[in-house]
Amino acid sequence: MVFHVIAVAEGLTGADRSRAIEAGPPVPTAEADYSTLLSAAGFDRIRIRDDTASYRKTAGAWLREWEQNADDLEPLFGSQGFWDAHARRLEAVDAIEGGLLERYLIASRAGG
Repeated sequence: MVFHVIAVAEGLTGADRSRAIEAGPPVPTAEADYSTLLSAAGFDRIRIRDDTASYRKTAGAWLREWEQNADDLEPLFGSQGFWDAHARRLEAVDAIEGGLLERYLIASRAGG
């Protein structure tokens, strides 16, 4: 199994942790680290690669395209919907650049 995970950076507390959770996708936290969760589910050969740099690049490109196509997108989403989404994208890029959100590529194999 191979998948990406967007996660709150380890070690954050207080306002930084709250900001990361708010800026990330729904439910960006887990009760344990992914190696532990996958092992408990019977997976082995777990490999985790930090992919935050490409996440930063993708989020930035998405924001730029969103802004460059505002005249076409705003009518589709409605003014409020467009600007709410824009603010969310800005918040996510800021959190990534601030080291609050990270992305990992995780690969594992079903044990057995």
